[in-house]
Amino acid sequence: MKRWALAILIVLAAVACAPADGTAIGIVTSIDSAGLGGVRGFILRTENGETLDFTIRGPVALDGDAFPPDHLREHMASAESIAVAYRTEGGLRVVVRLTDASAQDG
Repeated sequence: MKRWALAILIVLAAVACAPADGTAIGIVTSIDSAGLGGVRGFILRTENGETLDFTIRGPVALDGDAFPPDHLREHMASAESIAVAYRTEGGLRVVVRLTDASAQDG
């Protein structure tokens, strides 16, 4: 493998494993689509009624009970709560990991 391709893979892996600055739990009320199957961001209404905007940049962790961003549509349709781990970059909440909120109880 060429060195530049290996370097890109290392950077992507580091971004996907970056620690989260915060978490939020709530219901997805809107999704910013990037075409079929793509999600650029979404709006979450938290349990206390706060509305938070989230951005998706690069890879999102898919370990354990995590799910990919395109699964957000199902959660929005069913009004099932999700948990979002995120980091803050330039004033934006950037998604690190998405899980079912019920997985946070266990």
